[in-house]
Amino acid sequence: MKRIRIALASLCLAATTGSAMAQTSPPLQIPLATLNAALKCTVSPGLAGATKTPVLLVHGTAVSADASWGATYAKVLPAQGYPVCTVDLPGRALGDIQDSAEYVVQAVRTMYAASGRKVSMIGHSQGGIITTWVMKFWPDLTPMVDDVINLAGAHHGTLGGLACAIPGFCGAAGWEVGSSSNLIAALNRKPLPAGPSFTSILSLTDAAVTPQPYGSLLDGGTNIALQTRCPGRPVGHVGILADAHAYDIVKDAITHAGPASITPLPLGTCLDVYLPGINLAKWNETLTLGLLEGITDLVNQPNPVPSEPPVRAYAQ
Repeated sequence: MKRIRIALASLCLAATTGSAMAQTSPPLQIPLATLNAALKCTVSPGLAGATKTPVLLVHGTAVSADASWGATYAKVLPAQGYPVCTVDLPGRALGDIQDSAEYVVQAVRTMYAASGRKVSMIGHSQGGIITTWVMKFWPDLTPMVDDVINLAGAHHGTLGGLACAIPGFCGAAGWEVGSSSNLIAALNRKPLPAGPSFTSILSLTDAAVTPQPYGSLLDGGTNIALQTRCPGRPVGHVGILADAHAYDIVKDAITHAGPASITPLPLGTCLDVYLPGINLAKWNETLTLGLLEGITDLVNQPNPVPSEPPVRAYAQ
């Protein structure tokens, strides 16, 4: 997919809807040039003159944007007329989630200013934590966002985070995604903002975000388990990115007002395996190479920390 880098720092100023609203959102600590360099968007369709909702794809822990989305949503949605942007979170999203959040804040502001249309966000795994976090703590984003749709989002953390009890094993994000982390507690203390629609799509057979369905439940949002309409459907934490039924629910959310609903979906959707138009060859390559790289990063943490970073003042 052809992409262009968005490097227009001035757009973030145009994106804020008023000085009073901007003052209530915490300032970004990471340089704008760094944030802008991480955003890549389709050329055709592009953000300028967009006729459909621009979509921002936010990846999860220990992977890149291309590994998560390149063969799936970043390929399929542009073919259907949706401008798509991806953001590469720093250090393959192994660092402080609060730093990664700033990349998403800037991405939304930039996309909204460039397109003049509300943005929809799709987050996977840790990406679901981040999309929810920015909507709760950056109120200037509320009028810029239409839908927040999370695939296997770890909104209540995961018991897998307990592995960080091993000294020197985890990066910052490893501590923060634990179900008992201070960041997860801060995330769930604050209610979702009114205005945008929130949908959490989860799988009861997800072995990475545990326990299910609690780990992926989004308080105040619409929660849909893939097995609700397709009983016994085996969809894993990574497989959800290529799952046809999950995609049908995503499309329902971004094409209709309000959150997703499984009610109008045809029963035949349970027979489909992959989302239409997926690059299966690249997807298989992602599973064999991308995941191996992610596992290597998890085992050999480049920047391990001894404990969870403190929750920043704006989220206290």
